[in-house]
Parts: sequence; C-alpha cells; structure tokens
Amino acid sequence: MRLDEGELGSNDTLRRLLALLADGELTATAKISVVYEGEDPLTPVPVPQIGPFEVPSSTWYSGDIRWNASTLEITEGIDLPGELFDALDFSGDFFAWGNRAFFQPVVLPTDEVLSAFPALTSPVSGAPVRTNVGGRPAKYDWPDFYAAAAAWIYESGIPKTQADMVKAMAQWCQNNWDTEPGDTELKGRIRRFLDRFKKEVGN
Repeated sequence: MRLDEGELGSNDTLRRLLALLADGELTATAKISVVYEGEDPLTPVPVPQIGPFEVPSSTWYSGDIRWNASTLEITEGIDLPGELFDALDFSGDFFAWGNRAFFQPVVLPTDEVLSAFPALTSPVSGAPVRTNVGGRPAKYDWPDFYAAAAAWIYESGIPKTQADMVKAMAQWCQNNWDTEPGDTELKGRIRRFLDRFKKEVGN
C-alpha cells in the first residue's frame, strides 16, 4: 500500500502499525543503503554485500521514515551493523564525516501484518484472500517489564546513569524470562522509559 503525505499524521492504521513496530510486536528486516557526504540524500546506494538485518524496534522512534520508499534512516551509531564497516572498508565514525545510512528496503512479514490487521484480509479484486492466519504472541511481556522498572525506581531512586538501570533490568529479564532482549532494544526502552518518567515527575 502506498500512502499519501496527508495520511502520515492522521491514518489510524498507520499509527497502530508504528506502535507495533516500536514495541517489538511486529518485526521488520532490511538491507542497508548509504549516502556519502555531499551526495543527494534522497538516493541511497544499496550495500549489496550485507544483510538483511532485523530492524531494532527502537529505531522506529528515532529514525526518519519514508514509507513509500520503504526507507528508515539510521540515526544512531549503535544501530549500524558492524558488517557495514567491513563491506565499505570504512573505519572511524561513519556519521561524523557527514555520511548517512538507511534500512532499505524494509520488509514486514505478511502473516504478522495480517494477524495484527485482520481487515487487510478483505477481498481485493485480483488478489488472493488469506485465511486462518495465526498470530504470534509477543516475545516479551513489556507491560510487566515497565512495571518492574517503575518498582526498581521506587526502591532504588532515579539512577545516576542510564547504564545502571540497563544493567539492573537486564538482570531482571534473566531472572524472570530466562533471557534478555538485545542490548540496543534494552537501551532504547530504558531511555524512553526514563525520559517519560522524568517528564511525568518533573525531574
């Protein structure tokens, strides 16, 4: 589906899609494209040697999304795959030189999208109808995670550094889930949690 510019801020389905991606309820994969300093930023060049990679859910909060181009800009160095530097024979800070990187094209699994949006299975002329699409349960219980994060702050106070809370919640995940999300995922969620918490309590 292609979206008009006017739909990007008002379309309820799009807002829910973005929320599901940002919460990790829907997974996305993508190759990597780059734009070097001084080049046209609207024409990223694919790096064919690497990918696809799973798109970190935290990227959907911070990135620049161009829906119709299936492009999501990478704005934090922690989201750049290490293989990118080997493929480009590049060393140093990629962004410091004025380069830009993108997840492109971004691909969503059909079964997960149809499970999240059953209305999309309605008959469309010339298109096959998918039926009996099973949903996948969320990998992590994020509401429980945020409740535990709030309890941790209640007991320990606002952490001096984000790293302190990331370490504590990583241990909580191991204790309660026997596993933990990826480092990027965990840091992104803790960062957003702390930003919202401080905003709400005025600290």
